[in-house]
Amino acid sequence: MDLSFEIAQTLNYIFDNSKEGNAASVLKAFDEIGDKLWIMTVGDNKGKMVVDQLTKHNPKIGVELGTYIGYSAVMFDPIMVSVAAKVVEFSGLRDYVTILRGDLAKNIPILKQKYKVENADFMFIDQMKDLYTSDFVLAEQSGLFNKDTLIVADNIKSPGAPEFLAFMEQNNKYKFELKDAKSVTFDIELLMQS
Repeated sequence: MDLSFEIAQTLNYIFDNSKEGNAASVLKAFDEIGDKLWIMTVGDNKGKMVVDQLTKHNPKIGVELGTYIGYSAVMFDPIMVSVAAKVVEFSGLRDYVTILRGDLAKNIPILKQKYKVENADFMFIDQMKDLYTSDFVLAEQSGLFNKDTLIVADNIKSPGAPEFLAFMEQNNKYKFELKDAKSVTFDIELLMQS
């Protein structure tokens, strides 16, 4: 599916209807255009659920697996990485967000050596669904998260990451909670390592 037209429309709307350097206005513009055409972003409803958890846990370092056009921020496609980087820069968050292109196996050493990330306080998983389990295991084995890390994984039930859901249900090492985001096709799931 070619999303380039939707991406161009979205970016034009963002740049025309938000204030450069003002992240809140950029998110508002994302939400407005999201009401007009379908775009793959977390959106305000699920976003609020995540922000509530972040407020409660107060993480200092976050890692996100997957991004689309910058609503959330690390993917394979160099064009999408460039688009996400531009949106992050336009939002005034360039000093707070580092976007790494490529898969997690390639980026764990970069996070640990170049950026001195021992482990993340927060991890957001919203990527290709068939990578949820393998990347979760890789992150765990590499020490990217610990017992206090808040892990949020989006879209486990719909469109679905059944292997990851089964992995979590069969593994008593973690406590997890499924949350419904009251959206037509998506849900958000909150996971906490115990």
